[in-house]
Order: sequence, then structure tokens, then C-alpha cells
Amino acid sequence: MTISDGKITSDLDSAINRYEAALSAINKASNPQPEKVLEVLAARDVLSATLGRTPQPAPESLITVLQLDDRLKEQAESINEAANLGRWRRSFNPPQAAWWWYIDELQTASKQWDWLWELLSVACLVTTTSFIASIQPRFAVGGVGITEAFGMLSHSGLTLLVAGGSFTKGGQQFVQGLLKNLKIPLKYQSEVTTGLSAIMMLSALALNASLPLLAKYYSQNGQKNLHQGLLEQAGNNLDQAIALDPQNADFHLYRGEVYEALLKFDDAQTAYQTALAGNKYKAFNNLGRLAFLKKDYTLAEMMFRLGLENIQTDEVKYKLYKNLGWTLLQKKSYSEAIDSLKIAIDIDEKQAPENREGLAHCILFEVLQAAKSDTESLETEKQKCAENREKFAASREFDWYTHTLQRLGAIKAAPQQPPPTQKP
Repeated sequence: MTISDGKITSDLDSAINRYEAALSAINKASNPQPEKVLEVLAARDVLSATLGRTPQPAPESLITVLQLDDRLKEQAESINEAANLGRWRRSFNPPQAAWWWYIDELQTASKQWDWLWELLSVACLVTTTSFIASIQPRFAVGGVGITEAFGMLSHSGLTLLVAGGSFTKGGQQFVQGLLKNLKIPLKYQSEVTTGLSAIMMLSALALNASLPLLAKYYSQNGQKNLHQGLLEQAGNNLDQAIALDPQNADFHLYRGEVYEALLKFDDAQTAYQTALAGNKYKAFNNLGRLAFLKKDYTLAEMMFRLGLENIQTDEVKYKLYKNLGWTLLQKKSYSEAIDSLKIAIDIDEKQAPENREGLAHCILFEVLQAAKSDTESLETEKQKCAENREKFAASREFDWYTHTLQRLGAIKAAPQQPPPTQKP
């Protein structure tokens, strides 16, 4: 190696060292000063010139230059924020081959599709906010659980955060700073924001799709409360279920039963009619029961007969025939009452012994007694009624009738006393 070659090699090493030092200065500064950026560009100019007059640069030196150039490209965001490269180019007129003077244009080229990502973000956010706006009021009925409240608030907060980053300058700066702290390069931030918007939209869609399941959960709790006699809690849970899935006729039917247990017969009737509009024909039995309690036996008979025209399941048909027989007893239509109750008994006896109710035998005994029927039939039904007393005493409908009638009697005897809030 000649002395001249040694000098060139030394110059190349010096240029590389200067370039590396200038890059390190930018890398250490969170907000580099313009003069620091200018030093990087000048150092790269010197390095380019030195490489141009170096006949055979060492491979190690070339690899180092490539690595340093990669570092420079990684600092493009900081450089663009600190320097007005367009004005500098007009002053110094660098050649097109000096790509480091045009690093802002290189970055702009890589972000030419940002408008599309931002458009997709806006579409996702509009969809998300519309779903949240329609879902959130539904949780304000029966009280929101901790899990639901946290999920809704966090979802809404994230939506507002990303929306602010899309629609406002301050929001954009905040989101950019946040993503920068997460080590996400600026050139990918539009894509990341779009991804977050899409995730929120999908989660909002998933939440909306899960509303019927959540409504069923509240309904099950309401039914459990109803059986326990916790009527206020039952009402709250069923109100929440209806708010989440208002088209579910079962929920309105159960809500009507809570109203009925509270002796709010007008509200119960409205709930049963809503269930009936949703093709829940079991509501005919409940509407007939209400009419029976109000001693409107003509309306009760009509409801029970309409139910028999629409319902096929043995469980409900048994109740309808039994209640129809009970109603006909009140109307002193003994022959029709006997026919109806015998059909109910036939349906009941087709069930497994442990599932039979037996109450129809007791009503039939009352009918036969009122009709002054033959003693043999009377004694038979009396015996079967006694045999099944333990079963039908635990029957929900029997419990419903006896306690409701007792409470109605108590209210008539002492009208100044408000009805109890729980079943006895």
C-alpha cells in the first residue's frame, strides 16, 4: 500500500467516524436541533465524496456505511420534524443522487396511501360510535354490573382516543406521541391507527351480537329472583333483559308474572299482551288467569279457549284445560267444566308420576260436589285430590292462586296497607 492509498483509507475512516458521530447526536436527542441535522447531511456529503475517490474501499467499510445509512433512514421522522429540507435544498441545490437530502420525500412516498388508511379509520370509528350509541342506553335500565360498565367505558374511551387522533390536530399529535413511545415508526402509524379502529369496530359488533345472550343471563336471574320471592330484584333483572332484547316475548311474559305477583294487574296485562304479540301463546293462559282473579269469568273463558286453539304442548294445554274447568265452575257450567277437567286429567296422567300435578282432581271434586254428582265419582276424586295434595301444593300455579287470592283478600280487608313486596 502506498502512502497515498493509506491517506485515502484514513480519510474514509475519518468520514465514516464523523457520519457516525453526527447520527449518534441525533439519536440521543429527543428533539434534535436543525444544526445537528445539517451536520448529519454534511457528514454524509463528505462520506459520499470520499467514497467516490476511494478506488477499492474495504468491504468492512462499505458494510459500516450501509448500516449507518439504515440508521439515518430510521431517524427520518426526527429529521423531518427538526428541519425544513425543502428550503435547504433550494439553498444548497444538492444532486438527486444525494438521497439523504430528499429523505422527507422518500418518507412521503412511503405514506402516499395514508389517506386510504385514514378513510378506513373514519369508517370504522363511525360504525363503532353508532353501535355504542345504540347499545349504551340499554344498560341504564336495571343497573350495569361492574364487568359491563368497565368494558363499556374502556371501549368508549379507546374510541374517543382514536377518534381524536383522526379528527383533531391536537388528537393527532397525542396519538402520534403515544405510538412513538410504543416504538411504532411514523410511517406505520396510520396503519396501526386503522388496525385499532377495526378492532374496536369488531368488538362493538361482537358486543351487539352478544346482547341476546346477555339478556338471557339477566332473564335467568330474574326468574330465579321470582321463585325466591325477591320481586323488586326480579323486576330489575327482567327490565334489563327486555332493554337488551326487546323482541324476546319470553322476557315480557316473565315480567308480567312479576307484576302479577306484585298485584299490578294492569301492568301485568300489558306485559302479557306484548308477549302475545310476539307469538308467545302461553300468554293466553296468563291473561285468562288475570281475568279470573278479577272475577271476569267470561273474559277468562275466552282467553283459555283461544289458548287451546293455538297451543300444542301438553304442559300448557293441561294448564289451559284445568283453568278453563276452574272458570266454568265459577260460571256454574258444570257439564262443560267436568269435560274440560277430565281432558286435563288425561294429559296430566300421561306424564311421569313425579311430574304430575294432580290439582285438576281437586277442582273436579269441587265441580262434582257443586253439581251434586254421584257419590262414587265424588269420593274417587276426593281421594285422588288427597293423594296428590303434596305435589300440587308445591305447584307454582297453585301457590300463585292461593297466595294471590289471600293477598287480595287482605288488601280488601285493610285497604290502607300497601301490598307486600315479596311473596309469602
